[in-house]
Amino acid sequence: MKRLTILLRDQGTALHTGKQMREIFGEVARVKVVIAGPMVAEGSVDADLVVISRQMEELIRYVRPGTRVLVADRAVNPDQVRRLFALPADSDVLVVNTTRELTEEAIEQMELYEVEGLRYHPYYPGIREYRKNCPYAITFGEMDAVPPGEYRSVTDLHSRLLSMEACVLIARELGLYEQLRGTLTAGNIRPMIRLTQDLAKLHIKYAHTSEDLQKIIALMEDGVLVLDQQMRPIFINPMAEKMLGSGEGRLRALVEELRAHGEDPHFFHRTGSDSYYVERISSSGGRERTTIVMLRDVKKIERIENSYRRALTEKGLAAKYEFKDIIYRSAAMGELIQTAREFARGESTVFLHGESGSGKELLAQAIHNASPRRNGAFVAVNFASISLSLSESELFGYADGAFTGARRGGRKGLFELAHKGTIFLDEIGDAPLELQKKLLRVIQERKVLPVGGSKLIPVDVRIIAASNQDMGALVERREFREDLYYRLNVLPLYLPPLRRRREDILPLFSHFLKEFRVDGGELSRQVRTEIEDYPWPGNVRELRNVAEYVSNFARFDPNWPDRLPGVLHPLSHSDGAREAQEGQGTQEAQQETDDPRSVRAVLELLDRPPYRFSRQVLTRELAEEYGLSLSESQVKGLVGRLKDRGLVNAVTGRGTFLQAAGQELLRRWRAREKQL
Repeated sequence: MKRLTILLRDQGTALHTGKQMREIFGEVARVKVVIAGPMVAEGSVDADLVVISRQMEELIRYVRPGTRVLVADRAVNPDQVRRLFALPADSDVLVVNTTRELTEEAIEQMELYEVEGLRYHPYYPGIREYRKNCPYAITFGEMDAVPPGEYRSVTDLHSRLLSMEACVLIARELGLYEQLRGTLTAGNIRPMIRLTQDLAKLHIKYAHTSEDLQKIIALMEDGVLVLDQQMRPIFINPMAEKMLGSGEGRLRALVEELRAHGEDPHFFHRTGSDSYYVERISSSGGRERTTIVMLRDVKKIERIENSYRRALTEKGLAAKYEFKDIIYRSAAMGELIQTAREFARGESTVFLHGESGSGKELLAQAIHNASPRRNGAFVAVNFASISLSLSESELFGYADGAFTGARRGGRKGLFELAHKGTIFLDEIGDAPLELQKKLLRVIQERKVLPVGGSKLIPVDVRIIAASNQDMGALVERREFREDLYYRLNVLPLYLPPLRRRREDILPLFSHFLKEFRVDGGELSRQVRTEIEDYPWPGNVRELRNVAEYVSNFARFDPNWPDRLPGVLHPLSHSDGAREAQEGQGTQEAQQETDDPRSVRAVLELLDRPPYRFSRQVLTRELAEEYGLSLSESQVKGLVGRLKDRGLVNAVTGRGTFLQAAGQELLRRWRAREKQL
């Protein structure tokens, strides 16, 4: 048998070329593959014929003198060419090889296959400049040579094989041509037949896909047009024909407006009494540049939006109030709302500071409805009422099987429900420290990890936070994370209490009376005085409650204004007590039947470290420090009444602590004592 040696430079090329040569010459010749290197002595390789690939002529020094040598061409394997047809048309492709000559030769061979729309750019080690933003790259067994880049795909077409012309020359040199003629012919034709079959299957697949797409587009409720480079229609679906009519006038008007808007991808087009939302998409399929135009009926969009808003409302995920719903006359509120309108336009986090009942959620909803996210969900969570044990699953959701009794398939958390919308973190100062850390991570990364889950879920939300507590004091006492506070307090807004914007009290009271279907008419001087002089510790919420209380008997009692003092001061029965209260002009303890000493003692206790006390500790301290013998149930009732007046707050599992109104009351008491 003849001896045939293939002399090559690398293992990858040797593997594929050796396989090719054994398939053709294996039955009539001993095929040997030698990889040149330190282990091979120069002048040691011999055979009846030594084959060296072109661009590797320097390997001749390894061949024994007098041995016949054939320098052969290599070609792109037709079996691998079909992978080029999977690349999108009109794409830039980086072609990677080890030398300039090999790279240019490979590009020339690939261009012969005329894969439409692909533009090839060379790269090889040492090249000074090359196309760096190619979305696709191909190489020939040289994956390590591919330069770093953000590629959509890198395709390895494997090493190029010896060309069929080279195989014929090898057979002739060995005197085996007649013996191998049939094998050589089949080897030349077989890959091309396979490539043709693959392309035929691909064509049939795309033809079926095209038919299916046309059926789908024909059934679409939106109009679809495809225009060529001269803006002439190539395809119009039935809905577009219905929208534009049978004549050419409406189509011509649409084309003119498309040209007038230039590259603007979205605009509204009016034709007759109908309005359409137009979306233009440029497409470059191969050499032909087309424009795809979609027409959507504005009325249909409005119906979808209204349906979506109704669905959000039914789920409790919609914001009801807007800035126009906020009743005010004071300059302080006017300035606040103007600032809030500016904040609404952006995406930064807003922090609302204000006493209980001052209208923080109303303002949060108005900000949402004036923002670019107005069509998204508005999700409110109150940390003062959320259960500590379930707070994490409420906020972040839970995965399927996270815990016993959990809903099958898991459940979305509030952050996920607020995706593309706004989440309102009310009473954020009451969030437990262990939950604050997880909130910080979500705010930083905008990703949530459901309880029992292993995959982070991206969320696109705007955050509005609110608290009625002194956040600086909470941070100072290490009850609230400083890093979280600064993450939330990006755009702070401070809502003034009702007692500091007295111009708003009467307009709000009249508005609430009308809301409860009571015609207050012209309020008497007595009523105005009573309402304006009252300190309103519960702010707007308390004002509304009083209006609702009045409405229940104002319909049948024309003298209802006479009842107002009793409504505002229901527990002050003597004239002396009332006079004392009016003289103080503050929310004194005498407004309640509670012993003033007990009220003062509770507030004093809560104004000292650790600033939070459980009911049991409060009961003990009141007895030991102030000699007040109260049961736990009595202390609970006292704390509840002080909480209703906005002086303190009490959270289950976290104790009782002072509110800003309670601190203000203590300050006034102490100031008066100094004056005396």
